[in-house]
Amino acid sequence: MPPISPSSLRPLLCGAGASFGALVATGIPHPALAQDGAAAEPMPDGVVQLDTVVLTASDEASLNTNAANTGIARLPGTVRETPKVVTVVPAEIIPQQAATTLQEALRNVPGITLSTGEGRGGSSGDQFRIRGLAAQGDVYQDGLRDFGVYTRDSFNTEGVQVIKGPSGDSFGVGNLGGLINQQRKKAGLEAFSELQGSASTGATQRLQYDTNRVIGDTEALRLNVMVQNGEAADRDRVTDDRLGLTVDYGRGLGTGTQWHLGYSYLRNRGVPDMGQPMGEAADGRLRPLLEFDVPGYDRDISYVRSTDRDDADVHMVTWSLTHELDGGWTLSNDTRVTRYARDFSATNPALCDAACVAGLRAGIDQPLRYGAGGGMTYDQQGWGVQNVTTLKGEAVTGGIRHQVTAGLDLSWQIDHRRRGAWLVARPEGTILDPVFDARDAVFAWDDRDSTAKALNAGLFLADRMHFGDQVSVLASARADWFESSFDGTLIGGTSPVSGSIDGFEISPSLSLIWEPTPDRMAYLTFARTYRPLGTDIAAAANAFETEVPASDRDFAPERSDLIELGGKIDVLDHRLGLTAALFQIDKRNSFDRDPTTGEITPGFSANGENRRIRGLELGASGEVAPGVDLLLAYSNLDGEITGGRGADAAKVGRDAPGVPRHNLALWASHARPVGTGGGEVTVAGGVRYASDYWSDSANAARIPETVSVDMMLAYEQDNWRVALNGTNLTDHRNYASAFSGSRVEPEAGRVFTLSLSQRF
Repeated sequence: MPPISPSSLRPLLCGAGASFGALVATGIPHPALAQDGAAAEPMPDGVVQLDTVVLTASDEASLNTNAANTGIARLPGTVRETPKVVTVVPAEIIPQQAATTLQEALRNVPGITLSTGEGRGGSSGDQFRIRGLAAQGDVYQDGLRDFGVYTRDSFNTEGVQVIKGPSGDSFGVGNLGGLINQQRKKAGLEAFSELQGSASTGATQRLQYDTNRVIGDTEALRLNVMVQNGEAADRDRVTDDRLGLTVDYGRGLGTGTQWHLGYSYLRNRGVPDMGQPMGEAADGRLRPLLEFDVPGYDRDISYVRSTDRDDADVHMVTWSLTHELDGGWTLSNDTRVTRYARDFSATNPALCDAACVAGLRAGIDQPLRYGAGGGMTYDQQGWGVQNVTTLKGEAVTGGIRHQVTAGLDLSWQIDHRRRGAWLVARPEGTILDPVFDARDAVFAWDDRDSTAKALNAGLFLADRMHFGDQVSVLASARADWFESSFDGTLIGGTSPVSGSIDGFEISPSLSLIWEPTPDRMAYLTFARTYRPLGTDIAAAANAFETEVPASDRDFAPERSDLIELGGKIDVLDHRLGLTAALFQIDKRNSFDRDPTTGEITPGFSANGENRRIRGLELGASGEVAPGVDLLLAYSNLDGEITGGRGADAAKVGRDAPGVPRHNLALWASHARPVGTGGGEVTVAGGVRYASDYWSDSANAARIPETVSVDMMLAYEQDNWRVALNGTNLTDHRNYASAFSGSRVEPEAGRVFTLSLSQRF
């Protein structure tokens, strides 16, 4: 396949429309610095001098995530100032839990579920759903898109934020249920080096080295390296080897002009796990085959074959510049260029029907049935480019203080895929005796290629207007011009299809905010976002004509509306942050109307269904007692299929799939000194719970509840740290992800991880 070049990038400035005025927030995202005692220069008329903020060591160490910096210029400065649910996984929690992937870090965020591949197996990797709504294309790093679909390692992750609910006013098209933002580790003015090694009972060994070198008064260089030799616990022949390298150069650190230039490389070499079959009971209900207690069947059994592979290479270059202007205004520019490549082949087990289950329970092995033609094989390569320029500051007009954010967001993607066919088929096995060796199978690439492109230009404007000390209104909007095209052959197709779409949408948001004191905030928010066809080209399965742009179809974009009433408060002298919110999301699906017959064709996403998700979110984070830190999040979700043009009327009123009713993530830690030699012991533990949920719209397939009791015991002395982690201590039968009523991926049982590190 010829290499893809970004040289075809057209001028991105064309087509962006004017945006609707309003407001967004406060605070500069770079670290606050103490000022010297020199007299400040007088400010021009109508401009307000921003208050100086001095961070103390206790502030920086606090686990109160209300005070966490968003780190994204086009958002409010902190989580507390953001009138929406934002769940944060702090930097301290990721190493405490020995989390090595984004998926593992997100176990601290209730309401996130996963899918085991999408649409005929055409996609895999990180397949997240936020509040039951697809979010595989809504993953970011430092506010810029994390292009591609792959398994994301957390070795260079400082922290994770999940912004729940539509956020089109800041991030543009997509994010129907929310988005996931990873904060990268960057160069700083503290010199250190840390070496860590770990090994788990799942036969995974891992080595990390992180060093930060100060090379000038305001310059530093940070290097982070990771290598992993991984075998999945309790899953036969599933592997996950990784190599990661990041370099970040920072200049002007601690000054009014800060610049970072970073390069990141992640190499994945593994065997993908597409799970085990669902089984059908005599009454027609579906549940994981493991739940039928079939003799000789356990969660170790996998159906991978020797031809299966998930080999990914992701190169990423990121530039970020922040410059303080006169009058307290700040100008920032963030740019990312990503090149990704993926060689993928998997084996997809399919449903074991009632007769199959009956035979297994009677001791008779059954032939394994396959989905997606036995599993998809493809080669994928793509580019992604994004540039965001943001201007932020304060002004006073007519006695009203304005906190203004404005900017331009430009992005472009191209995704190329090559497919083929098995000339000599892979061997087929049985449910109890799968066949791994497929060395005689022969695969040949053919000319069924496809190329998808997407171009997006967005103008955003936000204004938080303060009417006195307590009441303010945050109004914001983003105008997006979007264009997408597809040219090639769909999965299973024989004739090429071609087409393009373009559109213009405005995503508004309006919040009424009441702050009776600086540490208390109540808000009422409305927000809307759109997702046009072709938004997530890297994650698309390319299996159906309703999923890709076509010249003879004019699909309306999906739309998601949020109404949220919430509050955030700090107690215990700001050491503990509490949050609560009631919300409702109405998601309307895309559709196309035939101009001749008037017939409605629903879009591929969510089976053409409209969905309503409402619920309650509660959170607590920080220090609840001296030396005792807590991270707690709970969500109560109620999802319903509310209709949809062209959707199956029999499903209207049923529960939305992928929406557990009760979701809880709890983690607590206590550190105390021991002896007289300066040693410290940390004991930590937690519980993760999600109630059972439907994995299909027909409400026939049920995924059992998830219960995981985890712990950590660590000892530190003289810059050495040794830790023992245990996950799923009760060995509960859990499931990591599911795909409709076809298959489900079992989670590992009880696993222990021992790690040793030195900081120097």
